[in-house]
Amino acid sequence: MRSHRVSPADFELNLLSLASVVIKADGKVNQKEMDYVRMYFVQAYGKDRANATFRTFNEVIKKREVNAQNISDYLRQRTRYESRLQIIHFLFS
Repeated sequence: MRSHRVSPADFELNLLSLASVVIKADGKVNQKEMDYVRMYFVQAYGKDRANATFRTFNEVIKKREVNAQNISDYLRQRTRYESRLQIIHFLFS
């Protein structure tokens, strides 16, 4: 029962937020993991758009408590199964 689709910008910010949860999950921030996420975003969205997403994340989202359950619920309601499967592959990488 997908209500509204998620906008590309919201999708990217939510994806980056989930990646931040995974990176912090073991209690330490690993540069290799951060580099992987940045490389993925640059390859998927282009350098300018990736930079804009990271800038927004750092200015707005990073200061808040990121709730993986809320993000997951939001994306589950607004994305197709195939997109959610890609998200899982990305996060495990």
